[in-house]
Amino acid sequence: PAFLRLCSDVEPLLGTPTKTAPAAKAPRRSAARTNPKDGLSYVWIPPGKFQMGATPGDTEAGTNEKPRHRVRITKGFWLSKTPVTVAAYKRFVGERPQSKMPPAPSFNTGWSEPDHPIVQVTWDEAKAYCEWAGGKLPTEAQWEYAARGGQDGLKYPWGNDIAPENANYAGSKWEGTSQVLSYPANAWGLYDMAGNVWDWVADWFGEDYYGTLPADKPAGDPPGPQSGKWRVLRGGSFNNDTRYLRAAYRGRYAAGGRNFYIGFRCVREEIGRASCRERV
Repeated sequence: PAFLRLCSDVEPLLGTPTKTAPAAKAPRRSAARTNPKDGLSYVWIPPGKFQMGATPGDTEAGTNEKPRHRVRITKGFWLSKTPVTVAAYKRFVGERPQSKMPPAPSFNTGWSEPDHPIVQVTWDEAKAYCEWAGGKLPTEAQWEYAARGGQDGLKYPWGNDIAPENANYAGSKWEGTSQVLSYPANAWGLYDMAGNVWDWVADWFGEDYYGTLPADKPAGDPPGPQSGKWRVLRGGSFNNDTRYLRAAYRGRYAAGGRNFYIGFRCVREEIGRASCRERV
């Protein structure tokens, strides 16, 4: 009985996110849970509305980031706190004999750094991993919504200025990828939403896609074009200058391509709740 009373006292402090919970009016660190399948921590992203695309006054914005438009994310979701790591991908390969580790880059020879992001995976391989992990790749809208962390109008996930202390980008102290959790998280507790590695997302790339969305009301969970030549990349990498790390920047790459600066993260609709004792 005493333990149950403790649980009832602690529960409100820990938070009990649900898929229908309203978005917080002020950004705050979201609840996190470990996905038992891949061992990574996932952060709860509440449903809500935001302005997607180039922020006003951003002189570096490209035409494919316009027009800025309203988007409604109708269902909350769990997004991996970090890019998928080498260790997690090895776990995936270990359970799927048909899958193999991609070629290791020179800055992570033999995949000797397990807490760095996995890179050199194709879009299809990233998709297969996320399905194995019980989820899928995030849509482009989900990704930007999460990157902004409930703070509309910012150039980067943390603000309008950037410095080497914010992210791993061109000219940093790293020769390639950095350990996940090396830089500060955004307002919702997500790491490397700018820099370190690009993230594959689910959408096909459409140069003029934003112009096809409603101008008079929020677009509900936009899925991207139905077909295309490239898949979308988001977030920039250690190999890019700061322009590519802006929250609105839209990259693209052939789905079958591999590169030493491309990684990914996954989204899940649900993750089982840990017991009260485990969370305390």
